[in-house]
Amino acid sequence: MLMLRRIRRIHLTTERSKNQQKDTTRQIGDKGEQAAADWLVADGHEIIERNWRTRYCEIDIVSKKDNVLYFTEVKYRKNDNFGDGLAAITNKKQQQMRFAAEIFIAKNAQYESCDMQMLAISVDGNPPVVEECVVLE
Repeated sequence: MLMLRRIRRIHLTTERSKNQQKDTTRQIGDKGEQAAADWLVADGHEIIERNWRTRYCEIDIVSKKDNVLYFTEVKYRKNDNFGDGLAAITNKKQQQMRFAAEIFIAKNAQYESCDMQMLAISVDGNPPVVEECVVLE
């Protein structure tokens, strides 16, 4: 009976550790997105939305510069152990982003006259630094 209690305590500790890891991962991702948002603002963008969600997709940053609305996906890697972050943006992800962008414009009529552009920003390192910004076709 004593052995069962010990196993249960170990199991509960493991669950608690997993929850703490998820929070840490989210905080790290938030820092990467903040670095990307700061970079966009320095480039003259006005941030309109952060983490804008539809049922099908999330857009990390929606910004506007001149008469262009930018929908940006941010990929953050603390190191290159798992490859380049931009490689994780698949064709399917790009299609989902376009669909979400169309929904955003449909729900926000004030932006109907704007051109639309998809961006991907790669953020690397600790502290996070923007390494690359590419236009998605």
